[in-house]
Amino acid sequence: MSRFVNYWRNEISAKVTAAPPLFGEPDANKYITFELDCGGLNNIRMQFEYISVIAAITGRTLVLPPADAWYLINRGPISREGDLGGVSHHSDFFDIEALRAWIPVVSAEQFIRKEGANLRIPEEFQSVDRSLNTSERSDSKRALRSAWVKWQSQQFQQLYWNPLNNVVFYPDLSAVFEGSQAPDDGFMDGRTPVTIDRYLNDEKVLHFSCNVERGQRQLGLISKAFAFPDSSYQAWIWRMLRDGLRFSPSIFKWSKAFIDLLGLNQYSSLHLRRNDIQFIEARAAPEITSETISQLLDHEEPIYIATDEKDEEFFKNIERQRTVFRYADLASMMRNKTGQNDVPNKFIGCVEQLICAGGRRFIRTPHSSLSMYISRIR
Repeated sequence: MSRFVNYWRNEISAKVTAAPPLFGEPDANKYITFELDCGGLNNIRMQFEYISVIAAITGRTLVLPPADAWYLINRGPISREGDLGGVSHHSDFFDIEALRAWIPVVSAEQFIRKEGANLRIPEEFQSVDRSLNTSERSDSKRALRSAWVKWQSQQFQQLYWNPLNNVVFYPDLSAVFEGSQAPDDGFMDGRTPVTIDRYLNDEKVLHFSCNVERGQRQLGLISKAFAFPDSSYQAWIWRMLRDGLRFSPSIFKWSKAFIDLLGLNQYSSLHLRRNDIQFIEARAAPEITSETISQLLDHEEPIYIATDEKDEEFFKNIERQRTVFRYADLASMMRNKTGQNDVPNKFIGCVEQLICAGGRRFIRTPHSSLSMYISRIR
């Protein structure tokens, strides 16, 4: 919990500025590019983690995709306030400066400006990155972003790796199998090993596409996506993901204000995903949910619930046992205390993750990537 206190205060140090000599020497003239995942924020985060690790072990510069309308953030069946409009960018949600302390990161605009002539990038893409005008969702902007995605997939060397189907061996297969952490059949789980060979390493740009039909999504447990010769490699990667790839300072600031209302470690928390989770076994009946909670928490201990369940009757049994807080309750308390609640709607999901992480005990939804990330933060 002391580690989370530092996260809560946004005081995690990012003093490490370069990978140890375990990985390849950084090359400012080689890049990793990728297309935004088509899923929600936690899918986007999992993809971002995976590709950031690829950039770290190859010594390449990570190129962020242009701002776009993110699914369940700017568009789609959004339960909170409907379609919010506008566009989003990785720098809206993640602390890119913290990540830059670990790996080199540039925007699409910076990449195109620097390498446009070398890679013969058409001039039309000079304006593909984010801007502050109101035309981001216009047909012309959407067409330009689509053309940029298509052009990259045609021009750059694609990596078709998928963590559900592949395990990345670094530095190569023989080094891993001869090391102290050779993966067993249980770890491999039928997946195929892949590696950055000399042919791939010579490419100036390596590109990851997002294509659901072809299985080109970089989703899956990051803890099982890579195999290294010994634990020193893995330890550095975990530190990078923990301290470098984290939510933005604004999200921590908002979250801290809400956690202060409840008192850090003075409540417990529950993430209850109900409406769109594909695993039937994760959908417990309300009486089972309330009974489980009563067994896990102290008598009358308050609980914060983050959920997509819309039926208020579902929570009646829990509310009879203890005080229940939801985001709307904390937002109302904040308005009464300060006269304002300035959290933009698209960031509420991230804020709720940190509120859940600040509880004495956290109860999660099985198989939920949102729940798993809360556990990692804790």
